Amino acid sequence: MDQQRRFSDEELTAFLDGEAATDDVRAIEAALDQDTELAQRLSDLDISFLDLKGQFDGLLAQAPPVPDLPAALPTVANLNSTPRWPSLGLGLSAGLVAGFAMAVTFGLTRPPAPEPTRGWLSVVAGYQMLYTPETLVSAETSHGTPLTVLSDIVGLDLTALAQVEGLTFKRAQRLGFNGKPLIQIAYTLPDGTPFAICILPNGSEARGPRFQELEGMQAADWTTGSHGVLLIGGDDPSALGALADTVETLL
Repeated sequence: MDQQRRFSDEELTAFLDGEAATDDVRAIEAALDQDTELAQRLSDLDISFLDLKGQFDGLLAQAPPVPDLPAALPTVANLNSTPRWPSLGLGLSAGLVAGFAMAVTFGLTRPPAPEPTRGWLSVVAGYQMLYTPETLVSAETSHGTPLTVLSDIVGLDLTALAQVEGLTFKRAQRLGFNGKPLIQIAYTLPDGTPFAICILPNGSEARGPRFQELEGMQAADWTTGSHGVLLIGGDDPSALGALADTVETLL
């Protein structure tokens, strides 16, 4: 009997972000029917940074207060002269010094914890959260040539995205993720809120929109079969659904 394949966290993260190769997508989907542990691993990986922050904030609120600490450790002389510790003397002081030295050494030599794997959706969300309404006030609005050039770079006609109902075009630029061109087209909503449509070439099978919250913003992502698409911005889920329908018809 064939041994069941063990998928890495990187492969599962790529699957969740729509970046996995077609063969990996099929293998993971087939394994989900038989492997309950795999489904749990996917559920554990499919969390946002806001979820983590909320959990840690809750733990911090339950933490006991920090006790008052002495200004300094007792000296050897003080230990020897204190009636309450007549039998400890230099031995306790030496133990305290040795323990402190071990703690400092361990803290300085312990390797840092590995960074969690981040897919392109979370990376883009982290970039987009830095935008403010003022960021795009003076952005160039000449979109003809840039969109034509970027279409050739990414292998997908983007020119129809110059006019998206409900959005005001601001600029388009080429970024990158894991050696692939990542196209970001920046807009503003009617109230000036920054909004973006991002496109990344990938080999995932076509999938319809998935709605979620990323870094405090509403987001929708899907795959066309050749590209991953992300819409992100604002805090109105109903408005995002209508925009997703519009953009799907333009690509």
